[in-house]
Amino acid sequence: MEWLSVDRIENGIAVCEDENRKKREITLENIEGTPGEGDMIFLENGKYHISAEETAKRRERILRLQKNLFGE
Repeated sequence: MEWLSVDRIENGIAVCEDENRKKREITLENIEGTPGEGDMIFLENGKYHISAEETAKRRERILRLQKNLFGE
């Protein structure tokens, strides 16, 4: 499954980044729900969906990395 990270929302478009850091633009009409910055989305049956579980896992991983780099 391909995951995309929502980088930002601009003028009805979610600017996303894939695992290779390639930018992709997806219209909000093609995403179920209301995405926000940092949300993880995936394509299923022709529509993008937000994964709260994957978003939480990625955010937790980033927080751990920050703590390791900068301390608590």
